[in-house]
Amino acid sequence: MLIFNSLKEVLHKKIFKIVLIVCLISLFIYFFEPIYTTLKLFIDYPFSIIGLLFFIVLISIAIYSDRISNRNMREYYEKYKGPDKHYSDILQNIQFLAIDEIYNKTNNVFEMDLYLLNKSDEELISIDGKAIFYKIDRDVHYEKLVEISFNETDLNPKTKKKFQTIPSTSKWNFFEIQVYNATFENNKIENKIFKSKRFFRNSAWILSYFRLLDKKIGPFSTPFNLYWFKEKVRLYTRHIHSHCKQEIFFNFDLFDPSEEDLKELKLHMRSIKRNKILIFFAISAITIVLTISICQFFYVLVQLLYILGKWIANFLI
Repeated sequence: MLIFNSLKEVLHKKIFKIVLIVCLISLFIYFFEPIYTTLKLFIDYPFSIIGLLFFIVLISIAIYSDRISNRNMREYYEKYKGPDKHYSDILQNIQFLAIDEIYNKTNNVFEMDLYLLNKSDEELISIDGKAIFYKIDRDVHYEKLVEISFNETDLNPKTKKKFQTIPSTSKWNFFEIQVYNATFENNKIENKIFKSKRFFRNSAWILSYFRLLDKKIGPFSTPFNLYWFKEKVRLYTRHIHSHCKQEIFFNFDLFDPSEEDLKELKLHMRSIKRNKILIFFAISAITIVLTISICQFFYVLVQLLYILGKWIANFLI
C-alpha cells in the first residue's frame, strides 16, 4: 500500500485513477487465468503489429482533428462573437467591469474576468466587498447565481486591475457590487452598491458554435474534438457513394447517339461496375485485416496485463 500512497502523492488525480484501474484489470486477468488462456485461441502475433499501427494512426488522427476543430471553433467565436463587456455605474470615481466569454486557449474553456477601475486622481489604498451575479427569473424575480468576495490594495490613479477570474456562465443578466469599505489617500467610501445595466443575450450564434464540437463516437465520449475528422469521412463517403451511383439517361426522342457514343457509354458503365467491385473487395479486405489485427493487439495487451498482474500479485503477497 505504501507504493500506491506514494503514487497518489506524485501523480495527478486522473492519472492515478487510470493507473489504479490498469492495476486492478491486471490482477483480475491474472487471478482469472481461464480468460487469458481462452484468448490464446486467436491467431498469433503478425497481425498485432498492424493493430498497433492502426491504433497509433487513429490516435494521431484524433489529436490532429482535435487541434483543427478547436482552432475552427476559436476562429468562429472570434469572428461572430467575441468577449462581452459590462460596466457598472460610477460612484465617487470607482467603477467595475465584467468581461464575459473570454476564450482560454490552454484549457479550452470560456471565462469571465472582473476588473476594478480607479478613475480618481488619488491612489486607492484598499477596498473590500463582494460581487453578485443575478439572473432575472420569472418566479422569484431575481435569482442569485454567483457570489464572490474580494479584498484589493494599492491601486494607482487612473488604472484598472483584474481581481477575479471565474468560469463563464450564460445565465446571468446583471451584476451588483457591494463595497463595504474603500479608502483613498484623502477620501473614504463605505457601504456603496454598484449596479450594471440589465441585458438579455442573443444566443442564436451558440447553435452554430457548438455544432463544431463533437467528441462522441457512437454512444461513447472521447477527450478529442472529432468534428473535422467526421466531416472528412462524410465528404469522402458522399464522393464514393456518388461515384458508384452514377447513372446515365438518354432521351432518344431528342438525342440519337452514334455507335461511338454507345461504345463509350458501355465502357463507362463497365468502369463504374469495376470500381464498385474493387471498392467492395477493398473495404472487405481492410475490415477483415483490421478486425484480426485489433483482436491480436487486444491479445498482446492482455498478455502484458497478465505479466503486470503477476508482478503486482507477487509484490503484494
